[in-house]
Amino acid sequence: SHVRVIKLLYGENGGEVVEAIRRDPESALRVLLPRVRNKEIEWRQTRRDMAPIWRDVYADNYYKALNRRAVTLKQEDRRASSARVLLSQVRAKAAAGLVEQGG
Repeated sequence: SHVRVIKLLYGENGGEVVEAIRRDPESALRVLLPRVRNKEIEWRQTRRDMAPIWRDVYADNYYKALNRRAVTLKQEDRRASSARVLLSQVRAKAAAGLVEQGG
């Protein structure tokens, strides 16, 4: 868990930092602890700032998630409004109009 946080903080150099902690923990932790504390404060502030946005997104998506047929309905709408379907409907109406006019 701690190794994961260190690798998250230091990216590609995370392995080197972990190795430095194993070799000389006292001097490595003098450098590492202030950075970890600063990042924790930064992450907490970010979470606080994002909480209202996340709350709104969750509220917007709540009822959508309850609708299990939403994906199926979207696919049906997409198919029904495709150019091919619309063109065939226009041709059918045009043919029906010609038959009525011709009779």
